[in-house]
Amino acid sequence: MPSQNWASMIAFLSNKGSASNPQFWPDYWKTVTPQLNTRYVPEYAILTERLRPTDRILDIGCGRGELVRELLRKGYRARGIDFDADSILDSVKHHGYFPSEIGDLNHLPYKENSFDVVLLAGTIEHVYAGPLTGFSEAYRVLRPGGFLVLTIPYINFIRKLLFSFYFCRDAVMSKFPNERERRFFQWVFTCSEVKRILAATRFSVCEWRRAYYTTVLRKIPGAAALTELVFGHRPPARLHGIKTDPSGAAPRASHGFKRVLKHVIEGTLNMIIPNRLIVVARKPS
Repeated sequence: MPSQNWASMIAFLSNKGSASNPQFWPDYWKTVTPQLNTRYVPEYAILTERLRPTDRILDIGCGRGELVRELLRKGYRARGIDFDADSILDSVKHHGYFPSEIGDLNHLPYKENSFDVVLLAGTIEHVYAGPLTGFSEAYRVLRPGGFLVLTIPYINFIRKLLFSFYFCRDAVMSKFPNERERRFFQWVFTCSEVKRILAATRFSVCEWRRAYYTTVLRKIPGAAALTELVFGHRPPARLHGIKTDPSGAAPRASHGFKRVLKHVIEGTLNMIIPNRLIVVARKPS
């Protein structure tokens, strides 16, 4: 059972095993293009606008390391860590070495004050035991005055509508704790919970934004089929990249209008129903 009991903590469940298990992630990454498009990673701009050339950056939950590689290409001192050894090793095999460790975000193998900036993007919500230990570890390895850049899912209007489809409140699953842990994907929080957790781990919030991920709407029954009908069978754009044709061929010109329309629709949804928080928090000097 989770070590923290927040009043409205909600669990996403998965039919593909638990995201708290490293074995979950290699299959997940196979569905995501390895080419990073920073236009679809809103936390990237927020991160880089605060960076200095000499800053030491840690990407916790780096996956295949695309963001670490991009930061290195820009001349920054970045490294990553992930508990999924297979994805890191596969990335090194196919794309070359990048500075990284295999390890648990709840037990980071670094000394205190080792980094100027820590990135926790789409990571800490997948820890079944809860987020407090991970935030405390991020705090420990940050230097005084250093920054945490966080992305985390929160409970918005659409998610409240979808409870009956793919959410389970803690009380509902309390009768089947082993089943919940076996199928756990991620926790979702209220905005006030995120603020309380950061305060409990001594972070001071500096910036607070909302962002949109298409995957939430596609959970609505029929939404995926409708997307494919309107935009074709190519998978939808995601914030961490865009799928390309398996053959490697360039997109056909006839798809141009649909791509533009899709960006307009997603941009509008971003303003109306954002579903992730991007938070910049500081470790006091």
